[in-house]
Amino acid sequence: MKERKPGRHYFTINIDEPYAPLVFEVMKKGEQAKGTWTEGDISFEEWQQLAFPDLATATEQRVKEQMLRQLRSLADSLPEGTREAFQLYVETESLESRIANAPFSEAKSLMKRALDMHLTLREAGDIISSEKRFGTFLVEQGLATPEQILDALTLQKNSTKSIEHIACEQKLLTPQQVLDIFNAHEEMTELFCKTARELGYLTDKQVKTLRDIQMHERPALGEILTRMGVLDTEDIQKALEKFFASRSHSS
Repeated sequence: MKERKPGRHYFTINIDEPYAPLVFEVMKKGEQAKGTWTEGDISFEEWQQLAFPDLATATEQRVKEQMLRQLRSLADSLPEGTREAFQLYVETESLESRIANAPFSEAKSLMKRALDMHLTLREAGDIISSEKRFGTFLVEQGLATPEQILDALTLQKNSTKSIEHIACEQKLLTPQQVLDIFNAHEEMTELFCKTARELGYLTDKQVKTLRDIQMHERPALGEILTRMGVLDTEDIQKALEKFFASRSHSS
């Protein structure tokens, strides 16, 4: 607290601090009660832009720079097989230059799409193998856009039964054992099978059986793209023939 005027004490806060909006609301209500608040019922963000226009712009620029750094590092956190699909998505969409040059709200939207793509690829580890996958091939051939493939992969993932669901169906785990595994780790997407083995609930052979069932029951990517109206059955068949031919030539 500092006395800047006789009998008036002030304290200074950094408006970037997480508690700044709360302090603003308390200050606004206090001034409104005394009838000395002239700005009207504006939000903290609106007040910040009015009071510190240059600072708001600088803050947005810093956030965009953080987005770009994060975007460049996202691919490195993916397994090798999915890294190529993510890099292709980023390059095809010219995301880096678009985020750098777009208005702040649009840049945030673009970054969210990149994070959604990254999450889908990371969670769909058994859907994208170590080789160039069919979805990437369709994009390279100009038969689908990265966004259409992302939507199809998301639908495929959501249509696929989880390992824990299949394990209960196959009587390999009880619901209580599934809860035990959930409670052992927070990052269950990647650690479920590992934790189940560590707790002695599943063997390596049983985990392989569950993964085989999961792969067999999930709808094919081509089937989902056909449902979405991106390609028809004949287009999918021709693309598959070309895809497998390209793989046999490269192996």
